[in-house]
Amino acid sequence: MKAKIFYGPARSGKTATANILHNFFGSNKAIYYNGQKYNADALIEQLSYDIKEETRLIIVDDVPEDFGYMAFAHWLPEGGTFIQNRKGQSKKPIVLNDIYFVFTTNCKPNDNSRSFTERFEQIEFPSQYFFSAISKERKSESVITKEFTNWANNYFSTESPNTDCLIPLKIAMNDFCYDSNCQWTTNKFSKALKAYCDMADHISELNPDKFKNRGGRIIREHRAVATEMIYVKTK
Repeated sequence: MKAKIFYGPARSGKTATANILHNFFGSNKAIYYNGQKYNADALIEQLSYDIKEETRLIIVDDVPEDFGYMAFAHWLPEGGTFIQNRKGQSKKPIVLNDIYFVFTTNCKPNDNSRSFTERFEQIEFPSQYFFSAISKERKSESVITKEFTNWANNYFSTESPNTDCLIPLKIAMNDFCYDSNCQWTTNKFSKALKAYCDMADHISELNPDKFKNRGGRIIREHRAVATEMIYVKTK
């Protein structure tokens, strides 16, 4: 997947947006770097120690103009891997296909080559991207808990058997309540799931229209009983 470069003047919202993404993924799955402390080679060396199988987001904030983005080109391609290399431990390959990279900078990269544009998506700030992210974050605060987000990141991951297929709504809700040791109503769970799917970058849609009945619900027979289903569609 393409790495994102948020560029724009100071206080344009690029770092605030990166922080929203960091909070969404959580500290266990997100890594933050001060871009002023690293050039590309030094950052790759540090990543070889910090990266882990759970990592899903890497943020490099306040990158200088001479950072050297293309030094990342050999391990950013789709399906690429990065070698975790910790002192005293065996080397371990980490698949980069499921990791999001975000760079923030005051300077728009001066590289329009095909090789660069195939690997990096540039987003100018202030932008609709920022305001959309802020709006989604505020909207979700009242319905999504960190506990739900952590559970959903696993339950509805791209590798999960619970995505891109119909599953009973109550089974998903009961799994969440059991795993989290809580009691939620169907309405509360449904609102949290919708807000999560709106925010999760790997999910394109919750309950596509083609599966819905005239009332806007998905009803299918499950164990000889008419049952409400959900369909979480990934990108």
